[in-house]
Amino acid sequence: MFKNRWIITKKFPVANRPRFFNYTIVSVDEYDAKEEYDIWTKCILSKRNLPIGTYTDDDLEPLENRYKYLNTDIATVEYTTTTKVVNPYATKISVFGQRFGEFPVIIDKQGMPFNIKRGDNILVQRRYDMADFVWPQESDDDDDDEYSDPILQDILGTSQEMQRHHEPEELVGPYFRVLYNLTTKRKAKSFPKTKKTKSKSNFGDCDMVVVTGITPITMDYDVQKHIFINSHKFGVISCLVDEYQSEFLSEEQDQILIEQYLDKNIGEILYRIRANKTLDNMRTQLLATNTHVHRR
Repeated sequence: MFKNRWIITKKFPVANRPRFFNYTIVSVDEYDAKEEYDIWTKCILSKRNLPIGTYTDDDLEPLENRYKYLNTDIATVEYTTTTKVVNPYATKISVFGQRFGEFPVIIDKQGMPFNIKRGDNILVQRRYDMADFVWPQESDDDDDDEYSDPILQDILGTSQEMQRHHEPEELVGPYFRVLYNLTTKRKAKSFPKTKKTKSKSNFGDCDMVVVTGITPITMDYDVQKHIFINSHKFGVISCLVDEYQSEFLSEEQDQILIEQYLDKNIGEILYRIRANKTLDNMRTQLLATNTHVHRR
């Protein structure tokens, strides 16, 4: 895949600047487990009128403009097989959210709060190892997202009041824990216990996310997945990917954007995955359901 992949999560008209928008974009490339973990978010001012959910690079150039010049095909994943994982110590739940972008939640064997499936919408809480962390107030530019679930109205409403922060150097993390499965209506034991009052309780820094993959993990990042893709244009294609690569999240029946290209170093025709359209649609649907353009 392109490693410079972002998605538009927020869009605001700019006061006194007709036809201009402020865009918030977040990365949709999960971090490489061999590198230092970070979450990337950017804000860009542009005259382009692009909808929320558009995939771009970090210059706000739609990725479709780059794909259309390649020799590609939308193909189907027919079969996958993964290197055997012996005695996994934890489960990695890959998720995407409007605020936090693409990131993993690591849960040990005893810590799984409830059954979670790929495609579920779940609520996660971001935590830091710092007791006296103080959140600034929400700015006027933050949109008022509407959620149909009453639990999320309370929790995410409070979370929006905390919105963006400046991280002190003493912060460690972040760490994530699962609080609620919106799809199955199941609460985790760590779900905050509150009494209904006129004022909202402090649920912490939360985001509603879609589950894009579930993988057992070991201490060593040497797990690989073989992906067999059936393309009407190119035939059957085999790809071997590592656990920390985005392509690892591909499952059977996923729709894959595959590219045929000439490797000039060896003089052979090869193939590579450019995007998983099934996962792209999951992210876009999450944003379409829970966001709208802010009106002044």
